[in-house]
Amino acid sequence: MTAVVLSLAAAVAVGSAAHLTHPVERLAASARAGPLTVSVGVAVIDPGESGSAASLVARGMRALEQAKAARRNAVRADIAA
Repeated sequence: MTAVVLSLAAAVAVGSAAHLTHPVERLAASARAGPLTVSVGVAVIDPGESGSAASLVARGMRALEQAKAARRNAVRADIAA
């Protein structure tokens, strides 16, 4: 899943993504569905910062790959400095 959210502070974006993992854990446990996890990659660019939409998406995809490598309900972020 991919979501693009405008005007969201980096800490809020990461916190919101992390919040998504908890319902999935509960669903997997209650349904005895076996391993069901969420991997989330977050990329944030500050207003006025240069960079293309394509580079922002690429950063988000790299963060997602890092989250997948970490396994089990991981959130990773690439926040432009």
